[in-house]
Amino acid sequence: MKKIMVVYGTRPEAIKLWSVIKALRERSVDVCVVSTGQHLGLLNQTLDALEMTPDVSEMVMQNDQTPSQVVQAVMPIIDREIDLYGPDVVVVQGDAQTAVAAAMSAFLKRVPVAHVEAGLRTYDMSSPFPEEMNRRLISIVARLHFAPTGRASANLVHGGVPQENVYVTGNTEIDALKYAMEECDPERTIPDTGMKVVVATVHRRENQGEGVLEICAALKSLAERNKNIQIVVPVHPNPRVGTLVRQYLDKVPRVKLLDPLDCVSMFYLLKDAYMVITDSGGLQESTAALHVPIVVARTTTERPERIESGGGILVPPKRSLIFDAADRLLNDEEWYEQCADADNPYGDGDAGEQIAEVLGADGAVANRN
Repeated sequence: MKKIMVVYGTRPEAIKLWSVIKALRERSVDVCVVSTGQHLGLLNQTLDALEMTPDVSEMVMQNDQTPSQVVQAVMPIIDREIDLYGPDVVVVQGDAQTAVAAAMSAFLKRVPVAHVEAGLRTYDMSSPFPEEMNRRLISIVARLHFAPTGRASANLVHGGVPQENVYVTGNTEIDALKYAMEECDPERTIPDTGMKVVVATVHRRENQGEGVLEICAALKSLAERNKNIQIVVPVHPNPRVGTLVRQYLDKVPRVKLLDPLDCVSMFYLLKDAYMVITDSGGLQESTAALHVPIVVARTTTERPERIESGGGILVPPKRSLIFDAADRLLNDEEWYEQCADADNPYGDGDAGEQIAEVLGADGAVANRN
């Protein structure tokens, strides 16, 4: 029986690997799930919401840790577990430090790597930092590449990955969203007041400091200008972000600050939203499936399909630009409807099944070198 190790350490990784793990286990594949605990609180919240239980659970998270410290902590764990379990393939997701560390560990032990959500690119090594470097490094060492879109597949092939090693599957974020919408019924996060709900999130490393303040200033102006909206902000626990957000927005009328939400509650909050303002990557995907217009407050995005589909707008994290885009969505009904009707480029919610079918097939990966 093929032995597959799946590694995650952050909330997004767990959300996006949930359907892959589920589909592998339904095929009776021998699976070992390793959680590094890179994001401990947020990660545990997600594991509880999706009823995920790792086989190996570590806790590498430390206060104010650097990306290199995470890599240094994760690699020995993966080295050890590869020696103990002897996997035929190691599966990683995305571009976090856990993913790049696990991929490098597997490569150095001559174990094939499978990369879920492969091929995302901004072609700007400083944005997002260090994620753009991480995903490029993983693409170099990976054997199997599961791209969410045709554009991501083309990026990989353009970068030298053999076409036969690339599979276009859709994005596994949509799998988790579909499950939540069909199988879960959480308590409502906010009461229905009849007002338009604007959901806002901020966390990205390159926005920390001035970028966070610019986004907060835009939200404040938006609330002051539009009396018929309620802005809901789940505040990221990173003190470099959360402290500024609470200081700037805590007393602003029609702005409600929330503690971090589990992924199921967040999906339902997005479903009820009129629009979203964010620097998140995953929200660009889930809002596409929910047909909720989005303002992406970043200088670049590795998910240009969302913008090109007409479902939203990409603006630098500057208060005037964010305000102008969001205010237009709130007050230009024709443009809003065009954005809401945009196609979802991220699949139908069966990406995990497609990935598991490839991973479980005989000959999907070569034996160790």
